Amino acid sequence: KKKKKKKKKKKKKKKKKKKKKKKKKEEEEEEEEEEEEEEEEDEGEEEDEEEEEEEEEEEEEEEEEEEEEEEEEEEEEEEEEEEEEEEEEEEEEGGGGGGGGGGGGGGKKKKKKRKKKKKKKKKRKKRRRRRAQKKAAHIT
Repeated sequence: KKKKKKKKKKKKKKKKKKKKKKKKKEEEEEEEEEEEEEEEEDEGEEEDEEEEEEEEEEEEEEEEEEEEEEEEEEEEEEEEEEEEEEEEEEEEEGGGGGGGGGGGGGGKKKKKKRKKKKKKKKKRKKRRRRRAQKKAAHIT
């Protein structure tokens, strides 16, 4: 009888030990999994941050390119307008020598020209202001 009891006790002890070992092993595995997940998350965040930075840089470059293109287009438009104005001036000078264009008719062209110049000046001012604001906003 005593031997049987001892054997039972030993078996129980072994079972307990096995359970403890199993529990410990499971806990360690869970911890390892959690650590791996955290590492993966950290890596994912780093990759996301890098991607965001790259995207921001690309966007900035695109904006700069667009601004440059706009400026070039505006300069071309200005040059074309100036050429047109010069042509108009030449035409006016040619026709102005013939007695004033029939009694006071020459004043109309001058008025129109003055208006056009004013309008152009306003446009230039607006454009400059806009560019300055864009640059200021871009810096901050």
